[in-house]
Amino acid sequence: FFVGNKRLAACLTLISYEETLAECCAFTHPEFRRQGFFSRLLDEAVSQYPDVDLLFAVSEDCADAIKTLAALGAEKDSDEHMMAVAQQAGISDGTIASHPFSLTQTSETEYTLFRSGILCGTTSAEPVSQTTVCLHHVEVLPEFRNQGCGTAFLQLLLPDLAQKGFKKVILQVAGDNAPAIALYKKTGFSVTKTLSYYFY
Repeated sequence: FFVGNKRLAACLTLISYEETLAECCAFTHPEFRRQGFFSRLLDEAVSQYPDVDLLFAVSEDCADAIKTLAALGAEKDSDEHMMAVAQQAGISDGTIASHPFSLTQTSETEYTLFRSGILCGTTSAEPVSQTTVCLHHVEVLPEFRNQGCGTAFLQLLLPDLAQKGFKKVILQVAGDNAPAIALYKKTGFSVTKTLSYYFY
């Protein structure tokens, strides 16, 4: 919506994930809030895509957005934590011995962990800037879980990334994935932001 001399009052974007699901991102300029702009945009989106569920990602510290979603009857589905570790902070105590673990970089962004020559974990490290890298899909194969492999993986990977010039490592983890959150905290990560996902 534009008002007056083409001032942007509100906007709404749908990002399609599949035929029946789209993430909805919306913004209303503070001067134009509580004037129905968002509701009109949402009604238009729903009328054009009647069979699509809308997913809203909202920061927990954005009280106005949460109130708006509650008023719409949107249902909270899950939480996601953004976590980060600054490389200068180091890894917990650095006591991991490389043997029997070894780290291999298999492509520009893919890494694997081996224990005594046997593949036990994989991850992707995607640069998001010259100094920050984002970890995706940190996975320890099921038969190697709860054996210290995840800790070893990160204790080998983080210094390797630091040597490549990355000063900060970030990742996103489901709020109900307690084992992963514990692993990340153990290896120096802390929660920087929590996003809540609501369905409408």
